[in-house]
Amino acid sequence: MVRLICFFLILITCNSLVQAQEKPEITFGGFVDTYYSYNFNHPKETAAADVSTVSGVALPSATNTYRYYDSYHNQMTVNLVEFNMLVKFKEVSLYTDFDFGPFADMNATVSSTAGSSSDEVSKHIGQAVFSYRPVSSRFFFEAGKMYTHVGLETVKSKDNFNYSRTVLFSYGMPFWHTGARFGYDAIPEKLQTSFYVYNGWNSIYDTNESKTVGAQLKYTPTSNFNLIYNFIGGAERVRSEGNWKTVHELNTTYSVSSDLTFVADVLFGSEDKAKWYGGLLTAKYVLSDASYISPRFEIYTDKDGFTLGSGEQTIQTYTLSYGRRLTQGLDYRAEVRVDTSDEKNFKTEDGNEDSQTTGLMALLFNF
Repeated sequence: MVRLICFFLILITCNSLVQAQEKPEITFGGFVDTYYSYNFNHPKETAAADVSTVSGVALPSATNTYRYYDSYHNQMTVNLVEFNMLVKFKEVSLYTDFDFGPFADMNATVSSTAGSSSDEVSKHIGQAVFSYRPVSSRFFFEAGKMYTHVGLETVKSKDNFNYSRTVLFSYGMPFWHTGARFGYDAIPEKLQTSFYVYNGWNSIYDTNESKTVGAQLKYTPTSNFNLIYNFIGGAERVRSEGNWKTVHELNTTYSVSSDLTFVADVLFGSEDKAKWYGGLLTAKYVLSDASYISPRFEIYTDKDGFTLGSGEQTIQTYTLSYGRRLTQGLDYRAEVRVDTSDEKNFKTEDGNEDSQTTGLMALLFNF
């Protein structure tokens, strides 16, 4: 009898320990991005690129000049199908994106140009970020494959006011990194500082002996205003420790009211003697609970053709976007955009022009 009682006591104790063990919160979600773009320059259709290269996997060459993630004229494109997962304990979490479609191939393309190609498995991991913040601590740590801390816009259309990304975003800064972030809430809810160590720009593996470093200061004095300064710098050339590539970037968001928000972004980049710089101003005005409009202006100068590859050039873009929630989980975007340049570098049916006008419609599904 005593043995039986002891057995049950041990069983109850073990069961209590198992129940006391923290169980994670697990959340699954996803995103589907589809669009149709029409370029009034009528650029010639191009044949599929060489599939033996990462940059050519299943992708035709771009026809909308100086555009990224919306680069195809007169094509109905399933740009991105994403599945994501968040596993969260009290102090530790893991967030992952699994990406499929031209979006993933384009990110692999910039990895290839950085000198280190993505394999067929790695390119489908958009993010895999492990985060650790001790309870009641101002310090936090993140590591893994993550999107860049630089810039106002993001790689995913659903997180931006406008569907298309600016030239400033597409050519002036990196998209993603493999590395780590060390953060500290200097003034809780008002001032956050972060330090980053990366393998490089848009690269899973490092291409030389030195690391790329970054920093961020995020100041949020009130709930309707913030100011963010970002820096990134490092040797980005293959097997070269010199010629640091650096970017300084400053962006701000100000909400005049619940219906009207302004955002601005300025950037200066350099490598060796090459320099590029620019800025953008965007607004979002809420028309109703389900719709908004967003005008955007940007100017981008590449002094030496380093980022755009065509000699000194200044590009200005004018964008007007309309967004509407059709129903729960489904958004519609319509956009008209005019790009102009002081050089004739925009593709046409017969040659090149100094401007390009596009119209775009997109459906974005979130779950």
